[in-house]
Amino acid sequence: MRWGNQEGVGKPLEMKKAVMPYGVPPWLVDMRHESTHNELPLLERLQKGVAFARQWLWDNFWTRPVHEAMKKAVVTGRDPNEIMIEERRRRRRRW
Repeated sequence: MRWGNQEGVGKPLEMKKAVMPYGVPPWLVDMRHESTHNELPLLERLQKGVAFARQWLWDNFWTRPVHEAMKKAVVTGRDPNEIMIEERRRRRRRW
């Protein structure tokens, strides 16, 4: 979900549209929004979300060759190194 935030997506509906092509279900976006801005959902629901996210990462990134996973990650056409550099700069500014 951090990726969605970095892409300038802020509202839950926009986030759902942004992650839909990646196979992230709307209920996971809603749960993330609830957890961040309201109260934590029930533990069972959080566990379901973690299980889905872990499996999604496994299927989409961890089991693929690095070059293939990076291609899938960079749908925006941006260089992965530039994205990492920007993230590091953001983190430094926060401190």
